[in-house]
Amino acid sequence: MRSLRLRTTGNPGKARKGQYIVAIGNHGQLQFIDEQGTVTDAGGGAPATFADLDKAATDMALERYGAVRVTPSASATFTTAVPPGGHRRTVFIRSQGNTARTITFGTGFKPAATLSTGTTGGRIFSVTFVSDGESLYETGRSGPMVVVLLEERDDPEPAPKPKAAPRKRKGA
Repeated sequence: MRSLRLRTTGNPGKARKGQYIVAIGNHGQLQFIDEQGTVTDAGGGAPATFADLDKAATDMALERYGAVRVTPSASATFTTAVPPGGHRRTVFIRSQGNTARTITFGTGFKPAATLSTGTTGGRIFSVTFVSDGESLYETGRSGPMVVVLLEERDDPEPAPKPKAAPRKRKGA
């Protein structure tokens, strides 16, 4: 989560009617928090969040989530309701086992093509879409990426600097 310090006029932490507190969410998403504590994104919809969907899920629910991950157990046709125009959404598809799955993007999507997960498990594909308010248009996709889990740290420790070799004096 990135944070932004804002200078307030008046009582910090208390929003008056019609004022908003601004927060920068994951992936640089701009969010507003009103005086009732309601969080909305810059487009006025629900905040974009991440969901890990069930293996049998076909509704990607991208009107609610900014990104979803699914590990399909069979070939499937994904559908979704469309978020407001200008919103970017990502579908992460994880392969499993040694059987290829064919993913078709149906209602709500305008994809470039179907996606085949291939026969190697443990790969991640990402497909990114942008909404025009009527459909989600594919803007890019990745090939199979190997899933590597790294230790997460809030503040990684810097690597120690190597010590320089002692200098020799001239004439010594």
